[in-house]
Amino acid sequence: MALSVDTTPAKHVTVLRNGDGKYEGRKFVVSRRRYRTFDALLSDITHQISAPFGAVRRLYTPKGSRQIRGIDDLEGGATYVAGGSERFKKINYNPQQPGKNWGFTSNVKPGFLADDPPPLILPKKEKSTDCDSALIPLL
Repeated sequence: MALSVDTTPAKHVTVLRNGDGKYEGRKFVVSRRRYRTFDALLSDITHQISAPFGAVRRLYTPKGSRQIRGIDDLEGGATYVAGGSERFKKINYNPQQPGKNWGFTSNVKPGFLADDPPPLILPKKEKSTDCDSALIPLL
């Protein structure tokens, strides 16, 4: 009797929470050996992402254009949005490209508010060994 071994490579996916644009996501390695059923995967996602809506019952593409119905529908390297029984919420789910949901614009550096003036940059002073040059103001 020959053993059947699943040689399908594992898929690395990132799962976000429905309606939470600030959540950076949780990475999962999905394979048939680890998750024999789609429900087992949804159960593990429920425990790992601490969803405020309760049990994860659905997976969507980030644009909400497609609902994932099984492990075979997942694509390696892709990002998905986990949802419960509620409808998919259309917001910007891409943390690398912040939008209006993130509360800041991309031209503002981290640590500065949009209303803050730019930092004052002073020129570096040259070290002088001559004492007389310290009394003469530089123009």
